[in-house]
Amino acid sequence: MNKQEAGVLGSILIDDTAMDRCLNFGAKAEWFTGSNSYLFSALVEMHLADEKVDLLTVGSKLDGKVGISYKSLEDLVDEVATSAHCVYYLEKVELAYKKRRIDEVCQHALDSEEDPDKIASEMSEELTAIVTVEDDKTTADCMDDNILVMENACDGVVSGLPLPWDTFSNHTGGMQRGSVCPVLGRDGKGKSGMMAQIMDYWIGLDIPVLCFSF
Repeated sequence: MNKQEAGVLGSILIDDTAMDRCLNFGAKAEWFTGSNSYLFSALVEMHLADEKVDLLTVGSKLDGKVGISYKSLEDLVDEVATSAHCVYYLEKVELAYKKRRIDEVCQHALDSEEDPDKIASEMSEELTAIVTVEDDKTTADCMDDNILVMENACDGVVSGLPLPWDTFSNHTGGMQRGSVCPVLGRDGKGKSGMMAQIMDYWIGLDIPVLCFSF
């Protein structure tokens, strides 16, 4: 059983407010694997139709469909004691989905016999689509966010991805998600070594890393 997916689905089955939190987060059925994807989609449909989403109702409606049984639903409920960590589990589910998609895109590129430039272009577009966060922020919103990052950094608050060097991390606020962070320097001055240390540090924190060498 996938513990993270079970954490989300079990939370929904024991707490009718958990689904609202999932939808507000932007959860999608494709993030889940196997029968869990069908189950999440069905739970969303029931929720949007104002149907009661609990173990008895869902069990009576979905028992025997696409690998779902009343027992499997009971197992999901048994996995969670509270729905308080629903969004935490959902973040893990989304991350696992993105890792799977990145693996699929990279494997497709390796197996493809098309023109290398075309493969690289398509791969870049697909990977960008996977990791890009869609929002409707204005330029002013982005400026406000950056000002907040700088203010936090002045207070020693790391609001972005942490770096291996505490002083540097505290003074910069870390690397901000969704931002491009150029690392500049002359040849042979340690740029690649610095990035290798950062990647190794992030891997140790279970932060996904994808490296391209040109």
